Amino acid sequence: MRTILPALALILTGCTELLETTGTVLGGGPPLPGERLAMITTQTDPSNTERIGTTSPEVLADARRRGAEECVLIIEFYITGNSDRLEPERLRTRIDQILPPDFDGYAMLDWESDGILTALNSDPSSAKFRRAQERMVEAIRFAKSLRPNAKWGYYDVPHVRFDFKNRAGDYVQWHEAPEAARARRLAASTQATTLLREVDYFAPSIYDMWHEEDSPGRDGKGQRAFVRESVAWCVRASRGKPVLPVVWHRVQSSRWHQQRAITLRNANKLFSEREWLDDQIRPALAAGADGIIWWGADLKMANRNTLRALPVVREEQPYTSDREHNLQLLDSLHRRYAGVLTDAVDR
Repeated sequence: MRTILPALALILTGCTELLETTGTVLGGGPPLPGERLAMITTQTDPSNTERIGTTSPEVLADARRRGAEECVLIIEFYITGNSDRLEPERLRTRIDQILPPDFDGYAMLDWESDGILTALNSDPSSAKFRRAQERMVEAIRFAKSLRPNAKWGYYDVPHVRFDFKNRAGDYVQWHEAPEAARARRLAASTQATTLLREVDYFAPSIYDMWHEEDSPGRDGKGQRAFVRESVAWCVRASRGKPVLPVVWHRVQSSRWHQQRAITLRNANKLFSEREWLDDQIRPALAAGADGIIWWGADLKMANRNTLRALPVVREEQPYTSDREHNLQLLDSLHRRYAGVLTDAVDR
């Protein structure tokens, strides 16, 4: 079995560290029948600034020894504004920075701003849906024209929405929503058929926004049901293309979650290895995933030459100020979680 190290994103069964580096990118073919992939992501921005993940060569070398392959993440290739649009020359520059002309490994575009992923779930006859699909198709076709041998996909495509409300307006978990409502969400996630024909693999996000220490009884059943049903749906809809769910080892937090008081106290909190396995990795593999992509994202953009890092201790509060960080501690954490991921994929 093979695992893939991050170059843009990790695939299915394996670990991915989101990196910002212009290091050598490993290639890799699609998974063979009965074989699953573990991947770690690497990333660069136009200024080659360290941004997310670990840049430790020792951590990456250890993951490679465990069988991981690399998936390269491409960001910031579009212009933001009233309506985001592709900037072809920016995307060309990003690709030329990190992918050799003959690159034949996994690469992943990341386009999340302007509500573009949610728009893919809207009414297919609406202008909102058409614009979103057209922009994403344009970008991936351009990327494929520059690196035709690469395997291209998008982070969180298909995008399965999990934000259900009951009649009182309260948030409910996936398993608490009516079966018919869940079925409609799944169907909407794969209605952008033109885009799905263009991608070489599916990379749905299966992040977890509940932590068992803070939300006893809320996590577990709902999260695992979401992972099982969404991944199984993607496997059926993929028509044989690899399905490589994207996982994260911390609580998912966004403005949407915080407005609903879901992650006010535990945003970005570290999951235990067991909870990470039980609520993301194992149910995805059991549902038929071809591998796992690990989005590391522990280091934040450098600010005034000081690395900003999220806490690595589960009891710590979210990071709020610049401070020197113990990078050896981060390396140890990444190495341990990479081992957990690759071991799970190999079983």
